[in-house]
Amino acid sequence: MPALVVDRERERGLARNDRRAVYFRSAASSLAADLAARGARLIVRRDATPKSIVRLAREAGAATVCWSAAYDAEQLERDRTLQAELEEAGFRVSVVHDAPAIAPDETAAAKSDDDGEGYRALTSYVRIWRTLPRESPERYPAIDLAAYAEGGAHAGVVDRVLLSSEPFHFKAHHLAEVRALVPGAEVALIDGEMTSWYGSRAIQGMRYLTSLARDGAPTGL
Repeated sequence: MPALVVDRERERGLARNDRRAVYFRSAASSLAADLAARGARLIVRRDATPKSIVRLAREAGAATVCWSAAYDAEQLERDRTLQAELEEAGFRVSVVHDAPAIAPDETAAAKSDDDGEGYRALTSYVRIWRTLPRESPERYPAIDLAAYAEGGAHAGVVDRVLLSSEPFHFKAHHLAEVRALVPGAEVALIDGEMTSWYGSRAIQGMRYLTSLARDGAPTGL
């Protein structure tokens, strides 16, 4: 049984940030809709205490309780406490690393010869990333569409141009500009969240891309 447990700290954080709150509600609604399509129901609880989660597991008749791993010290301690309470109550526990591609303890830093620890915050990744040479001084990749226009070196090879809403937010007025540069090609706007937000949109994004390939892209968003 899938459950979303919202603790008080998260509630306070969402109350302070309207954009984050909108995103959180959208993600939760999308998850609930996907589960409903499969005949399941998302249970939402506001009490994240171990006793409440043990009670929820008993109500669901669960044998195993799974949740996404945390990496900050405070949440790690909460996870250990919750795991102990659940195991004492007779449940099996499975903590999964679904947020990062590689768990902190499995990174090269954690396995280095100097007994380093895995990165547990974004700043560590960014610090290393900034030491790497940049392949391009531009923020976004640049494509010379003139080469694909009539008379250009690659004229006639482009069938479709998809303008994403992220990371650069293409808008309706860009459609005419691109159509003029690449005459004969289908030009459409697509939802950048579905193609750029790894993790939170992975499954839904694959369906979205399948739909684009089958039905074509809408003319606008």
